[in-house]
Order: sequence, then structure tokens, then C-alpha cells
Amino acid sequence: MAIKAILIAWVLRHGYLGLYSALVLGIVGIPVPDEMLLTYAGSLAARGTLVLPGVMAAALAGSATGITLSYGLGRFAGARLDSPLGRRLGLTPERRARVQRWFDRWGRFTLIIGYFVPGLRHVAALLAGASKLPYRRVAPFMYVGALLWSQTFVLAGYVLGDHWERVEGTIHAHLIALTVTVAAILAIVIAVRTWRRRRSP
Repeated sequence: MAIKAILIAWVLRHGYLGLYSALVLGIVGIPVPDEMLLTYAGSLAARGTLVLPGVMAAALAGSATGITLSYGLGRFAGARLDSPLGRRLGLTPERRARVQRWFDRWGRFTLIIGYFVPGLRHVAALLAGASKLPYRRVAPFMYVGALLWSQTFVLAGYVLGDHWERVEGTIHAHLIALTVTVAAILAIVIAVRTWRRRRSP
């Protein structure tokens, strides 16, 4: 609750810049309740404290900036994986190549849907950068995801207005359930593929 109160006070004091900066930190990986923040900002627009186009622009800019920084951090970390330390940790070129092939096929789409899965949105762009996927290939997916995610919650807050807090807990619970479901599906897929690989001659 403390972080929620701090963020509410921060946005009330700094307006669009406060929303933008908090979202940048949240997307990069600082534990910020991003959906709550976006919904609250939308409710402020409904009250007239802020204007809706400004909130939408700040939300999109903060999300896009955060995901770009995450991708850049991933590129920096990926360069370090080529060092002797990376090889000692078992991060061989072959394993990195497998990750890159997977990301080439499916990973770019996780940059879109990953925004709606807490935890995944924090690592999807990092993985894209570490896999050394060219920026021009992943940028459309990163920014389409930023647009869909940020505007969905801003508009939800705008529609809910003063009632936004009543459904905030429900939204959070559904997002947690979605995270657990996605993690379970991924674990099953990985387990099945590993089992099949071991059984194959």
C-alpha cells in the first residue's frame, strides 16, 4: 500500500511527467504497479484533473521509453555473454543460437502479449536484446505492445472514473492468474520437448 500511496502522490504532484517517469522505471524492472498507475491516471482524466490526450501520450511515451531501455540493457548484457565468464556459466554460442532461433519464430510476439503478463514484460525486451535481434525487427512489436497495453488501462480508468479502486484488486488478481497460467503452459511445453528430445535416437 505504501508504494501505491507514493505513486498516487507522485502523479498528482508531477502530472504527465510523473506518470511518464514512473512507467519508465516500471517497464525497466523497478517494482511499480504499472496497471494501477495507468488506471489511476485515466481516472484523473475522467475527473478533469488531467486531460485524456495528455495522459495517453505520457503513458505511451513512458512505456515505449522503458521497453527501449530494456532492449538496450539486453544488448549490453548480451555482449558480456561472449566473454569467458559467459562460457563458464554454460552460456555457449550453441545455446544462445537456440534462444535466438526461438525468439526469431515466437519471441517477437511475446513483446506484445508480454505487456499484459506481469514479470514477462520486464524480461521480454531484455531477452530480445541479449539475443542480438536487430532493433528494426523488434521495434514494431515493442511499440505496438506499448500502445495496446498503456491505452487499455488508461481508457479503463477513464471509463471507471471514481470507481477505479473498486475493480483494481480484481484486475490485479486476473493478471496474477494469467501469469501463473502462462508460466504453467511454458513449463509443460518445455518439459514435453525435453522428454521427446531424450527419447529420440
